[in-house]
Amino acid sequence: MIEKIIKIQNIGRFKDYKLKATLNWNGEFTHANIIYASNGYGKTTLANIFKSLKYNDPKLIELKKTFSSTDKQEIILKEYQKSELIQFKEGVWNRPQNSFDIFDIHFIEDFLFVGSITQKKTKENLFALMLGNKGLQYRSKGRKLIRNKIDINNREKKKGKKLNEIVNLSEYKKNTLELIELLEEYNAYSQPIFEKQILTTNKYLSRFAPYIKLKKFTDNRVPNTTAEYEIFRPCISLTVHEHNVDFQAPDYYQKRGNVKFTLSEGDKSAFALCFFLAILENNDISNRIILIDDPFSSFDFGRRTTTINHIANIAGKCKQLIVLTHDIYFAKELSCKLN
Repeated sequence: MIEKIIKIQNIGRFKDYKLKATLNWNGEFTHANIIYASNGYGKTTLANIFKSLKYNDPKLIELKKTFSSTDKQEIILKEYQKSELIQFKEGVWNRPQNSFDIFDIHFIEDFLFVGSITQKKTKENLFALMLGNKGLQYRSKGRKLIRNKIDINNREKKKGKKLNEIVNLSEYKKNTLELIELLEEYNAYSQPIFEKQILTTNKYLSRFAPYIKLKKFTDNRVPNTTAEYEIFRPCISLTVHEHNVDFQAPDYYQKRGNVKFTLSEGDKSAFALCFFLAILENNDISNRIILIDDPFSSFDFGRRTTTINHIANIAGKCKQLIVLTHDIYFAKELSCKLN
């Protein structure tokens, strides 16, 4: 658990923040924490700091360097019952912490879709989020076998060999069989995780946006082209009012359902929050620090109330909860729910 933020220097609005206890607050975080501030006062910067700590990504700090400042950036945090401080100094974290799960304005773009299109990087991030280190190991082995398969194919074609001659080549056959075996193992590992995420996400969507459903992640067939790489880049597929919608550039001629023209900003935010809540439910969060930054955007009263209830439920299960908000009424309602 985070006990104190002792110092933040030259990061966004925090040009020279040092912990100062007051009569109202001694500066210590508790199990459940609500931080209120108007827009532009550093909530997103604070979320970025914890995200940088989670992923050990100094660039997230460097990109938030205070305007007009030439001084070095520094962060000092204190954990409960730990004597060694967490520090960011000279562009490096001394003790990265992977115990955070973070929902912020970037969650949609980082893991689901950008605007109305799913990009390659988003698919890569979603893969790591859903399948963890074991999934990344499958992907590394699979991509190596796919590259070998392509290299053999290209090499033999240069020799003038026909397709059936290449397919019958012992080296090619061995590589293909290894790939098929690996993909069978990968599917046996990944499909239960994907299916559970679909089921749980749809459970939350039934409360936030019952007309939206998460349909599937990806098609795990084994194609015979470089599209095999897409096996390790899951892409979400949705239905809205039981009609399929695409995460591709709008096609005005085919008139396919498209996220850009189908989901409102409130719907997109609701889907992202439901997806995040499902991840938390499907994993043990008893030792996790959950940080939620402005959890709703364009939410009506019903969605706001539902959000408060679910965050209160999370508080009872996680190690520590930190909620950042610019909405004083939401902060008061959540505080009453937590107390």
